[in-house]
Amino acid sequence: MDALEGASAEDEASIGKWAYNFVVWSLKQGKKESSVLMNGRDLLKLFKEDQKSLSAMGSEEYYEIIKASARNKSRHGQLSSALKNFREFRADVGISADGLADVPEDLHGRWIPKAQAAPCERDPAMDLLEAATAEDESLIGRWAYNFVQWSVSNGKKDVTAL
Repeated sequence: MDALEGASAEDEASIGKWAYNFVVWSLKQGKKESSVLMNGRDLLKLFKEDQKSLSAMGSEEYYEIIKASARNKSRHGQLSSALKNFREFRADVGISADGLADVPEDLHGRWIPKAQAAPCERDPAMDLLEAATAEDESLIGRWAYNFVQWSVSNGKKDVTAL
């Protein structure tokens, strides 16, 4: 995968527009809305994780790599399905973002990725903390379970938001 072209600043600026238009196009093709929205999110996820150019993401090579990947298999082929549909979309509309509609303002939060924050400097005080021990690592699951139970018993309804 390293041989595939990395994402450019132009790709990063237009990925939201591509994802949004991909979803609109897919809906016009009569595809199921829940599947279409998942495909759009998966496209953004692949772009964020792999940082490959849009042309690389539309290539047969990238499709085959993703199709064979463990992360695709663990998601029952959803990532490769999203790429297959994205490749059909690009074949239909072309490879230029010029003709794509802008993402409506009220949908920016869904389709325009947030800018990556610059890495912050490491706090020297962090060096004073001791490394986790094997015992710490074995207890983290129990600690997390007890924390959720405590949260629920104290009125926190949506523990997934913790």
